[in-house]
Amino acid sequence: NEGFRRNGHRIIREILGLNLAGEPGSSLGYRILIDVKHMAARSRVEYYDLVKMRLAKGDRIPVIASHCGYSGIKTLQDHITFKKKEKDDYTDPSGKFNAWNINLCDEDIEVIVKTRGLIGLSFDQRILGLTSDDIKKDKTREKKRNSIQLIWGNLEGFVKSAYSNPNLSAAEKTSIWKCLTIGTDFEGLIDPVNPFPTVLSFDSMANQLVEVIDLARKDPKATHLAHFKSSADVEKWVDDFCFGNAEAFVLENYPE
Repeated sequence: NEGFRRNGHRIIREILGLNLAGEPGSSLGYRILIDVKHMAARSRVEYYDLVKMRLAKGDRIPVIASHCGYSGIKTLQDHITFKKKEKDDYTDPSGKFNAWNINLCDEDIEVIVKTRGLIGLSFDQRILGLTSDDIKKDKTREKKRNSIQLIWGNLEGFVKSAYSNPNLSAAEKTSIWKCLTIGTDFEGLIDPVNPFPTVLSFDSMANQLVEVIDLARKDPKATHLAHFKSSADVEKWVDDFCFGNAEAFVLENYPE
């Protein structure tokens, strides 16, 4: 939970193909994009300073967060301030999201949207905000939460964060939908959302996600879903979430 040390700064800069002055250096080879998933909030503050400096000069460095959930926290400084609260079952004020700084706050989402980066949604129950109270004390609540609702709740958290951010333009707000993809962490030691323990259940996951979004879009208060005019629109986006967005990101950002 610290920032970068001197060698860390150098390594980050050189991996991005930037010289000591922070400018592109041809001798450093092609740029390797960096995953912020396991960067502490303090490190992300420092990394984003570099990213923003390059973005101001027309050099976009897409920020990747490969297997995360939404934290429900506003700023990285909040995450730093609240670090001592990070015990088991620590959630945001709504009680819906895992508020540890390993997850993404509103400030992270702003930078990812502005750099046209990518958020991979983890399928880990704990990362997505399921608590021991959900599991041990209330089986009805666990069954309801430990489902497609846990996945959609985090996806909608990312989307609502972008749509409510005054620092993002209208076009940038809608582009959050292009930043979301699957990042299960199935190769790690995780406890996945119960109905979707392996990739063999992805067809079911996608179908259920279509159903839950299609129902949610009919709420007139859900202005962040207003662009979905039909079930077909929802199905198209779920396809993008499952693979289209990740494919488009690779084609745009990785060398041939």
